[in-house]
This record gives sequence, C-alpha cells and structure tokens, in this order.
Amino acid sequence: MKSVYTADLKSAAYGVSVRVRPEGPKNTMPKVAIIFAEYCANEYDDYHRVVTSITDWAEVSKEDLKLLQEAQHHEGFQVLVQPDNQVEFINNTIAKWVEVVKEKEKKREEQRAKAAATRAKKAAQEDKKQEEKEKKLLKELQAKYGKTTMGNT
Repeated sequence: MKSVYTADLKSAAYGVSVRVRPEGPKNTMPKVAIIFAEYCANEYDDYHRVVTSITDWAEVSKEDLKLLQEAQHHEGFQVLVQPDNQVEFINNTIAKWVEVVKEKEKKREEQRAKAAATRAKKAAQEDKKQEEKEKKLLKELQAKYGKTTMGNT
C-alpha cells in the first residue's frame, strides 16, 4: 500500500496539504453521519443551509444505509456518506486552521511591507534624479545669466 499526496481546490486555496488514505481493502460497511439543517432564504432564488447538529460517524450496513436514505426526506435529516478514499485534512482542528490563517496574514503583511519599501526606494530615486536635473538646470542658467542670486539684481 502506498500513500498518495494530493491537494484539492478548496485545500489548495488555503495552502493546506491533504493526504489520501492508503489504498487497501474497501470497507464493506459505509460510515455515515446524520445532519439536521435549517434553510434560510434571503431572496427569491438565494438560500443557504445552516447545519444545526451532526451525529458522530458510524458504520452501518448497506441495508440500514438504504433505509436511512429513504427515510431522510420524511424525517427531516440528511445522511452523509463518508467516501472510501476519504481525504483527511492535516489541519483538522480549529486551532490549526487559526494558525494557518495567521501565518498567511503574516506573509501578506510582509509582502505589503516589502512592496511599500520598494515604492519608497523608487520614489527616493526619482526625487534624487529630479534634484540632479534641477541642479543641472540651475548651473546652466547661472552660466547663461551670471551668478546672481534670487532677489539681487
């Protein structure tokens, strides 16, 4: 059995690596969880689901799974079936997700600071070029009109 490392789009967006379980014998009894949810409508075609509770994952027989799936619409719950090749997030706790988000924010701040320093350096170079250009123009004008200072005639 070998492990395959991959990343799906959702985890790649957060920079989180995921691990696919090693391939092996398929689990004959699927793992399921039951959720209860409320649907909230914002506008005509815009609604979202808020999960109010979820059970622990439990192995059930295929017959029980079929029974639960048939009853879910009448009983007001939804059955979630865990895939055999379930992707496990390495960062599976809230504390780890907070750590990942803080690290990303720190990197963004460092990039912003670096960009600001680059902009300041470029502005300083432009100011220096402008000053040199003005000094050159002043020398040309002094050579042309004499070395008189402003206010003196």
